[in-house]
Amino acid sequence: MTTINLHIERLVLEGLPLAAHEGPLVGEAVTAELTRLLGTGGQLAVGHAAPLVRVPPIQVGGGPRRLGAGIGQVVFEGIRR
Repeated sequence: MTTINLHIERLVLEGLPLAAHEGPLVGEAVTAELTRLLGTGGQLAVGHAAPLVRVPPIQVGGGPRRLGAGIGQVVFEGIRR
């Protein structure tokens, strides 16, 4: 069994139409989506470290969980590069 440790020190969500209580929901959705994608055989290099991951713009809308899932998807693609 492979163990993957993923640490996101800071997730910056500037200028988004979110209420204060929705921030943690976005974070939970990002974690859930990354867990799902990595658990489905997403390939990463052993010992891969990415101090900063820049991602393309994503669609904002559909609530905090959908936003978080979208962020998780682009972050996954960013760390696979």
